[in-house]
Amino acid sequence: MAGATIAAEPFPADLAVGDQVLLARSVGVTDLVIKDSAASTPKTLVEGTDYRFDPESAIVTLLKVSGLTQPLTAAYKHLGFTSMPLFTADPPERYLFLDGVNTLDGTRIRMHLYRLRFDPVAQLDLINDSFGELALTAGVLFDSEAAADSTLGGFGRFETPSA
Repeated sequence: MAGATIAAEPFPADLAVGDQVLLARSVGVTDLVIKDSAASTPKTLVEGTDYRFDPESAIVTLLKVSGLTQPLTAAYKHLGFTSMPLFTADPPERYLFLDGVNTLDGTRIRMHLYRLRFDPVAQLDLINDSFGELALTAGVLFDSEAAADSTLGGFGRFETPSA
């Protein structure tokens, strides 16, 4: 998205002292002006007296609301940015086959899960002390065709070698 000027971004109504508002376009915000909605002469809020602004996060913290007509509006400039949406489609179903080793006795084990749907990440630590950890969780779905065969089971099966 290209940089632009926002003329009158409305804040939520009924804000109280200490409430925080994240500006809709939060990259490289400059020239922020916040006004109330008084019909005849809107009041321009004063930074440090009426609100505090953190330009790194683009969060406005209200310090005073008495005497203001809400909703407040913000006018500002912002830099351009690239948006990368996450989780925009339902996850697909997968067939999971595990060919493993039982660590207790060293025998091979095979597992089949016929219909598996991975959930969006259970935990997404963007800042951490380890590399490349992404915990995955999944739901195992019932397969009515496999359930009709007594040797398969409705969800999956384990296979171990015969003695």
